[in-house]
Amino acid sequence: MSRIIHVDNSTFFRKVTQAYLESLGHTYSGYARGEDVIDAAIAGNADCVICGLELADMNGEELIRQLAVSVSLLPVIVVSGYDDEQKNKRLQDLGVRALIQKSGDWKTALKEHLAGINE
Repeated sequence: MSRIIHVDNSTFFRKVTQAYLESLGHTYSGYARGEDVIDAAIAGNADCVICGLELADMNGEELIRQLAVSVSLLPVIVVSGYDDEQKNKRLQDLGVRALIQKSGDWKTALKEHLAGINE
């Protein structure tokens, strides 16, 4: 299974996501700060980053830009409560693999998008 880095400002959502991903067999590392994610990704500790858009130290879009420069082939999946057409377009232009809404069936969508990460 995949090594997943997850960054989100919500401790509760990180815990729920951790339990879900570990139940699927993934290795999980959770963070509130984007800087910590960049360090872990550069160190090669992930197969995928799951990113919220509101973080403790920067916005998710900025983190994705920095990841695109630092580790360009690392897949990024955004799971967010926001749905803004212009922002979604910018994120797609940055190479985001998937945009998933927290208000929907995010677990099923996340599972589907993670299925192809290590194949």
